[in-house]
Amino acid sequence: MSSDASSPALVWVSPHLEAKHLNQDDLFILVDPEIEDPKKGIDLCLFSSKDFPGENKVQSLLQTSQMSILVYGGEDDPCLASLDWMPFSKVISEKEFKKLSIAEHFSKDLNRMKKQQLLKQTLTSNYHQLEELTQGLEDLVDRETEREDSAKKEVQDSLKGLRRLVQLTTSLGEAVTLEDVVARLNKDIRQTKFSISQFILGFPFRSRYELIGLMKGRVQRIRLEEGQGPTSIRIKQNDPEDQRFLANQFQRPFVHVLTLPLRLASQGAQPVTLFVEHQLEVGQTDTFLEEISPWLQPLSMTIERLLLESEMHEASYLWERTFDSVEDPLCIVTSDYELLRSNVHFSEPQQAGTKCYESFANRTSPCEGCRIHEVIQAGQPQTMKVRRAGKAFEMTSYPVYLGPPSEVSTLVNHYLDVTDKEDLRGQTIQNEKMAALGHLAGHIAHELNNPLTGIRSLSQILMSEVPEDSEIYSDLKEVEIAASRSQSIITDLLSFADDRGKPEDELIDVNDLIESTLSLLKVSLHNHKVDINLEDSQLHVRAQKSLLQQVLFNLINNSCQAMDDPGQIQISTKEQDGNVTIKVRDTGPGIPKKIRDQIFLPFFTTKERGRGTGLGLSMSREIVERYGGKLRFDSSEGQGTTFEVVLPKEPI
Repeated sequence: MSSDASSPALVWVSPHLEAKHLNQDDLFILVDPEIEDPKKGIDLCLFSSKDFPGENKVQSLLQTSQMSILVYGGEDDPCLASLDWMPFSKVISEKEFKKLSIAEHFSKDLNRMKKQQLLKQTLTSNYHQLEELTQGLEDLVDRETEREDSAKKEVQDSLKGLRRLVQLTTSLGEAVTLEDVVARLNKDIRQTKFSISQFILGFPFRSRYELIGLMKGRVQRIRLEEGQGPTSIRIKQNDPEDQRFLANQFQRPFVHVLTLPLRLASQGAQPVTLFVEHQLEVGQTDTFLEEISPWLQPLSMTIERLLLESEMHEASYLWERTFDSVEDPLCIVTSDYELLRSNVHFSEPQQAGTKCYESFANRTSPCEGCRIHEVIQAGQPQTMKVRRAGKAFEMTSYPVYLGPPSEVSTLVNHYLDVTDKEDLRGQTIQNEKMAALGHLAGHIAHELNNPLTGIRSLSQILMSEVPEDSEIYSDLKEVEIAASRSQSIITDLLSFADDRGKPEDELIDVNDLIESTLSLLKVSLHNHKVDINLEDSQLHVRAQKSLLQQVLFNLINNSCQAMDDPGQIQISTKEQDGNVTIKVRDTGPGIPKKIRDQIFLPFFTTKERGRGTGLGLSMSREIVERYGGKLRFDSSEGQGTTFEVVLPKEPI
């Protein structure tokens, strides 16, 4: 213990220190000098140099106590000199020690020592208080650190959940099918702390209920019969009915199933349901629901979007299939002829901005007869006739109103192919013309043959009565020849107009057929120079005479009509490579390049209205090709046109 101001100091005396040097009146209590190891609480140690305990001993004393240490010895004692470095209270000589009393010698040291002891007590008390304060602060810091760590963990968990929600929302936004949605949900299972086997999506689509889930490791869709599927709109855990329903569809047992109905804006009679197959422990269900609850809204929105897209896609597909199933050409156009949509019978798919006449008729301007602007103005459907690639169409244009009731936004054009109808009509007209011509020819033959026969007979009688070298004989001969030629014309006219007597093919002399045809066109040819160059050898083909004559008639007549001013027509025949070639050449203006691909199309004509039906060349080519031949042409603008009829030569 430490002494205070009123208590004596405890002094330990070295065994070699003589007691006579100690003054008992100084109130020092002497400790037994036989004690070898001074204890704590001793205030003073007196050593002589003779029994100095050594450096280590002194160091230990200084470290374990607050005592003062006094060492004395002789003036020449080498031990004292060696101890000057030690942190003793005082080192004095034996002589000095004898002169001083203990009290005098140690009064200052004792006061200093007491102050040090008081300071030590204060410092010790302050140290303990500081330790307690430090411990309290450490505990507070630990609690705050723990609270901050907990809050940080909550924030990190919240951020992690938000990141996963953003990631899931982004992933769902990229989904293009409901199968994608289920696949992405099942992929996200691995990122959760819950034991989930799979998500299964159940939803109504039109009149059926469908399921999408994992079967043999693959996402597959199951379509149920009408009337099947759940109808409950509440959350259920391990519902036996749901377990049986899923087991029947997936052909395996379902033990733990959590049924989650999803809320859609366009909710029908049957809900969209998310079935969760799981192995959640007892008490984890609420935690799981709390964690996935943020998923449900974006999931519901994605499912609703994809269901609407599926319905729109199916409706669009059904519309397109219906549109393409119509065998007639159909298209939807704007008022500027821009093609918006067409079926497969109208044209191949076109680039945006293509005009309907470009796609349908390969034209650079609207089709002849197109009146869609009149349809827009009238607001009523109208039917018109247009032509494409040699075919005739009745186009009915229907106005479509998408905006204001009085404003036509688009038009639907329906094209009805009436080529056969028009062809039949043209053939009927032609047949009627031929029948009328035959009927007229019959009357002409009846009315003219008798007078012509009389003229010929009378001419021959008169010729027999005059000399052959007389002028009268020559005139009568001309009359007889003219009458004979008139009868030949009537015969050719009858043959051309009526082929009912000889409908079968026959062997035809081409040169004779040309001669007889020219006789029918004398009126048309009288303004033009006709150059005839027929091969001397007999050229025969097998055909129906009236049809082949109709071909020659059309070609020669077209050449005449092509030349407004008097021109030249060259007609020639020759044998070449086993074929008979008939050429009809004129010196007209030629055929423009832009219409050369169209001249053989039915109803195509450049003649004025009433001068042609546009069937002549198309029928002529059809007749020539019927007999294994070819009808071709060569034309140069401003230099005329040449038509060639090539037919197989028939051996005699």
